[in-house]
Amino acid sequence: RTVTKDLTHSRTELFGTAQDSLNVIPQLSRIYDLPFSDSSAIPTYLVSQLTRQSVTVALSGDGGDELFGGYGHYATGERLWNLVGGNLPSLLALGAKALHTLPPSLVNRAGGLLGKANLGDQLSKIADVLPYFDTHANAYRGLVSHWRDLQALMPGVQEPLTLLTGLEAIPDGLVEMDEIMQYLDIRTYMSDDILTKVDRASMAVSLEGRIPLLDHRVAEFAWRLPRHFKRRDGVGKWILKELTYRYIPKSIMDRPKQGFAVPLAQWLRGELREWAESLLTVERLEALGLNAVLVRQAWQAHLSGQRDFKTPLWTVLMLLAFVERHR
Repeated sequence: RTVTKDLTHSRTELFGTAQDSLNVIPQLSRIYDLPFSDSSAIPTYLVSQLTRQSVTVALSGDGGDELFGGYGHYATGERLWNLVGGNLPSLLALGAKALHTLPPSLVNRAGGLLGKANLGDQLSKIADVLPYFDTHANAYRGLVSHWRDLQALMPGVQEPLTLLTGLEAIPDGLVEMDEIMQYLDIRTYMSDDILTKVDRASMAVSLEGRIPLLDHRVAEFAWRLPRHFKRRDGVGKWILKELTYRYIPKSIMDRPKQGFAVPLAQWLRGELREWAESLLTVERLEALGLNAVLVRQAWQAHLSGQRDFKTPLWTVLMLLAFVERHR
């Protein structure tokens, strides 16, 4: 773990390690008081801890992507919906089956020769979500779910009605896939994940986070904006960027978006492997009603490098760790 300070640019950098994560992981169930499965909670806690050494109040940029269409999956979802959306489930399932016949590792190598990194993994993800593109709500659920088939993961468990499972209809006037995804993100992902993550991680170290973009006047203004002011020519947050160009050089603003993530896939195969293996036992999985065969298959496929299952595995691991803490 290294902290560097650049006084010229008023910038402080924290380089975390797997050991830093190992130190934080046992605290996650206490900090969140629930099995919170967003792995970016780890760097969020670490950066909050670092920030608290200097200040007691900090500003957050959360809300900008949801309100102004900044996430990359908006463009992905829109393109895929325009290509196959609304087709019969049987046809979508057939297309998914055809894509699944392509070995990801082989396609990755072929894609590398064509300058398309991780092409096999990308096609596998498309194959996974394709069967859900019969309706807008199902398509969104397929794109964002960690384990898409709950019945397979937890046999016999009936999923309760939620916004994503038919409790409410999508409001009239929302017809484009990216707009529908923005709406559902605001109602679910932003409130239940992003804001929860930052609030509890910061308050765990007595740091107060404030979110100016979620001032109700900004949110109301963003929601009234025509769609092309949010996404234009494949660029998200278009109007925000045009405004920011007045103050920050384009060379900085136009850099590729980089998520607030840790190298979880690598760590689960390395430094975190022993910890994960101690939780992913058949006995622990079955005690919670989880499909041990399915989870163990995902774990072995991840360890072998055949597939990247870090996100669904982390969801299960956080549940197991939470139960272990409160046992």
